[in-house]
This record gives sequence, structure tokens and C-alpha cells, in this order.
Amino acid sequence: MEVIKRCGFYATIFCASFLIYVYPFEVVRYLIQGDAKSAIYLLILTIISTLLVIYYLRSSSTFLPIKLFVYEGMGLGFISFWIVSFALLMNNWLSFPSEFIGYATISIIFLLFIFSHFSTKFFKIKEIKLTSNKVKNNYCIVFISDVHLGSNSQRHLRRIIAKIHKINPDIVLIGGDLIDSSTFQISQLDILRELSAKIYFVTGNHEYYLKNARELLYELKEHEMEILDNENVDFKELNIIGISDNTLHDEKISYINNLIENKKFNICMVHQPSIWDDVSENIDVMLSGHTHKGQIFPFNFLVKLKFKYIYGEYKLKNGTLFVSSGAGTWGPRMRLGSFNEILKINLSKH
Repeated sequence: MEVIKRCGFYATIFCASFLIYVYPFEVVRYLIQGDAKSAIYLLILTIISTLLVIYYLRSSSTFLPIKLFVYEGMGLGFISFWIVSFALLMNNWLSFPSEFIGYATISIIFLLFIFSHFSTKFFKIKEIKLTSNKVKNNYCIVFISDVHLGSNSQRHLRRIIAKIHKINPDIVLIGGDLIDSSTFQISQLDILRELSAKIYFVTGNHEYYLKNARELLYELKEHEMEILDNENVDFKELNIIGISDNTLHDEKISYINNLIENKKFNICMVHQPSIWDDVSENIDVMLSGHTHKGQIFPFNFLVKLKFKYIYGEYKLKNGTLFVSSGAGTWGPRMRLGSFNEILKINLSKH
């Protein structure tokens, strides 16, 4: 079974490498020059791309040229795939010279590539107003997820901290994937101490991909951050439950049900929103991320196939789920059809 899974993984990488790293650029070349390369030539390019991607993913390499090829090439290739496919159709349907269509395709890809990079420098503050008869006081809560430090720089984190400063929340909740690369120095999180609010953190999937995951989680505790590892903490009238991402599906549900405090306002942080249907009856609010709202259109349609709840607000039974698009980007520093987001939750008496 393990051999079959591994073969399936390599086959998926091979197909994706052709569709993302080879096919779009060969189509553009074909439209402009009018000649098709041999299957052997395309196969060699695909094999090279596949080996680079597998090496980067398996070795956790920090070599910048390979990182740029894998991540930025992924974003550029994904955008280009849909545009060049459309261009091929136009080349068959319209009477325009194929060279004209080829250069027009390059121009559109370039503009979208620049726009998608530029979009990652901005944040949307999404304000949410909630009321409950379980609280007598007002609370301001900030929720962020998917900062992806490593893929993103400390400067990106500073911009997030500046936004949170202006909100001046009572507590800050971090819903996983704070760090995704060993290249990020944990000491750069010292700027979190600038926040006066209490910080609670749960792990995402990317924290466990790091070679030094255990050491990292231990060090996070020394940066004014309380890690909730399948446990809860009381903050005045709030019961904050944190579920670690490396916990099995059924175990997540069991932990949450055991940590509920009926007389308090129950907030659950869990990185992936996949358990919502099973816990919505007992949770007042669940906060999740992971999906990035697809990050790069039209990838959101593929993400929707895996995650029923991909972005926004979902009410079910007695609770409400909020899935954030994340405060950062994974892989390519690009956003198209999505945005970096910080949730500001205002909770008051009903």
C-alpha cells in the first residue's frame, strides 16, 4: 500500500509539472513561432521540472533559485495554464494571427502576475459582530491564520502587528501555519511582545512539516504565546478551545466535546474546517483557516472539492463557523481572487 501511495504521489507531481511548468510556456512559444517541439523534448523538460519539485519538497531545501522556481513558477504556471488554454481555443476560432494571440497572451499573463504579487501587500480587516446571552461584557478578538513565515518575511509580520495594534484587541488568536520554513528565525517573533493582548495559538499542518517541529513549538512558548494543544483556557467569560492539527478527525471531535463549558461562550480554534458538521451543536464560534480561499483563481474551485467550507461565515445548529482566507500566502507570493485577511470579532451581550 505504501508503494502504491508513493507511486501515486510521484505520478501526480509528474503530471502537475507538465501542466504547470512546461505546457503553458510551450503553448506560448508555439503560438508565436508556429512550430511544435517533439514529445521527447517535452518529456525531458517535464522530468527535469519533476525532479526539482520533488527534491525541494523532500529535502526542505533553502536554496533560493530552486525555491523561486518551485513556488513562483507554480503560481505563474497555474495562472498561465488557464490563459494559454483559452488562447488555444481563440487561435482555432478567430482569424487573428497566432503570433498576435501569443503576444497578447504574454501581456495578460504578465499583468496578472504583477497584480497578484502586488495584492499580497495589503490586508483586509474583516469586522464581525456577535451577540450572546452568555456574556455580560464586550470583547474584541482578533483572529489570524496562515501567516506562513518563511514563505513570507518578518516585514510581512510587522505589517500584521501594525494592523493589530490599531485594533487594540483583548486577545489575539492564531489558527495555525504561523511558520512554514526552517529559514525563518524564531527570534524574529520577538516583535509579538509589542502586543499587549494575550496570544493563544494552535498548530496547523505546516508546523509539523518542519524538521525541528518539537523544538519550534517549545520555543514559541517563550514568545508571549500560549499554545493550546487539545486543551482549553478560560478568558473571563470565554472558553477558548484549541485543537492541534496533527490530531485524528474523531479525536478532534472528542476533545472538543469534552472541553465544552456550557455556561461560557465557547470559541474553538482548529486549523482545518473539516470537523464543523460534527461539533456545530455545542460550539458558539469555530475559527479556521487553511483553505486560503483558493489563493489563486481559479484554484478555489479545486479546493472546494476537498473542503465543503472554503471561506466566510457558515451557520449550523447553534454555532457559527468563520473560515479565514489567511493573513499570508503559501508557496507563490501571489493572490488572485482572494486577499490577506485579519478577522476582528466584536462580541457583546445579546
